[in-house]
Amino acid sequence: LVDWILDAGFTNVKLWGSGWREEERYEKYAMGIAENGEKLSKIYQASKIVVGNNVLTTSAARAWETMLSGGFYISNYIPEEEDAVDIRKIIEVGKEVVMFYNRDDLMEKLHYYLEHEEERKAMIERGRKAALNTMTYDILMKRVLDEITKCLEKDEDEK
Repeated sequence: LVDWILDAGFTNVKLWGSGWREEERYEKYAMGIAENGEKLSKIYQASKIVVGNNVLTTSAARAWETMLSGGFYISNYIPEEEDAVDIRKIIEVGKEVVMFYNRDDLMEKLHYYLEHEEERKAMIERGRKAALNTMTYDILMKRVLDEITKCLEKDEDEK
């Protein structure tokens, strides 16, 4: 994925995480480990686009961290039947989050959202609002407690 981006001529690339300095081609883009919390949130906010590249799920922590921080997130496509936790069941693709389907689609969307800043900012706002409405600790804990209550009530009814 990084090769696709570099081969397309993008130069303002920052690669966060370990291992990037080990490859000569990526060394000048390697930023090191991003500490969780405020530093990571500021990285997401400062990034024009955060690209997700997940094998198992479109609903990865990076997606929610980016959107909750006020960043623009684009996810690779995973077929619904293979997606461990499908973001499409939580928020709307194309309205609150963007997905790319292949190399050409990624390049087209990167160019588009970099050239259409107002639309990118509108997507950021919709994504952040959707994430705040569905994925905060308080909301998730309420859902967990509601499910536990339903299970306990069901057990009581069966007695």
